[in-house]
Amino acid sequence: MSGIDVARLITADHKIAATPLIMLTSYDDRNEMKAAKDVDIRALLTKPVRKQMLRKAIIKAVAPKPSVPVAVGGQVERPKPPKTPILQPGGTMLLVEDNEMNHDMLSRRLTRRGFQVVIAVDGVQGVAVSGKYAYLANGTDGLRIYDISNPTNLVAIGHTNNGGSAYSVVLSGNYAYLANGSDGLRIYDVSNPTAPINVGHANDGGLAQGLAVSGSYVYLANGADGLRIYALEPQLSIGLTRTNTLLFSWPSSLAGFNLQQNPDLKPANWLVVTNAPTTLGGQNQIITPLPGRSAFYRLYSP
Repeated sequence: MSGIDVARLITADHKIAATPLIMLTSYDDRNEMKAAKDVDIRALLTKPVRKQMLRKAIIKAVAPKPSVPVAVGGQVERPKPPKTPILQPGGTMLLVEDNEMNHDMLSRRLTRRGFQVVIAVDGVQGVAVSGKYAYLANGTDGLRIYDISNPTNLVAIGHTNNGGSAYSVVLSGNYAYLANGSDGLRIYDVSNPTAPINVGHANDGGLAQGLAVSGSYVYLANGADGLRIYALEPQLSIGLTRTNTLLFSWPSSLAGFNLQQNPDLKPANWLVVTNAPTTLGGQNQIITPLPGRSAFYRLYSP
């Protein structure tokens, strides 16, 4: 699908037909210039595009169209030309580009200008399967979850979308990790696949397109920004049981963590709680007696 085809689809949809359009092309072509004008593309740029050229094109695209002269009392009144708008940060830019280096570069430039950038990608980009469920990284549509118990009759059961463009999905324990384009890294609790919950987010610029999860680390392929490595810090929950004991729990998907206890927070006084954890509902659990005095607890990965 060409840029002109995308513009035709946008202008044909009355809900988004008024969206200002800018088109980048690799070469000058009179027929393409005419086609761009016919579908109301307001600015046409030839690659490579410099920062000032892009800025001027955006200003031109968002500027109000000049009014048509009106005849009043036999005289033609020509309205004053509209003022050139000041390009303020904010708003959302939909970036349709089939070259990853180009949309990475443009995304970073627009993000630095204060715009939220949504990158259009074509359909399903990645898939992960666990048990009877398939998790789809579905481009600008976000994360889709299907029940695949019957492969001949897939049933959509869950969906979430926090913006960005979902390129890749990885499952680990009860969590789905999503490389979400310009939106960065998203982490969802999918213990209930019909209602995924966003529990984590990181965005350091770049364009998140691929990822891997190993132990307590996420490795993110982040476009021109390079490789990002994130440490996963599990949340430790503490509760009091009916038998007046302490119940500690944390996600079992994060391996290599020990529960430690300390009476006074002095670094040398941290000791590993020797009770072996049990696993229930995707959580590691340890039950201990109430301490005789104040005590502090933490999860520690050696």
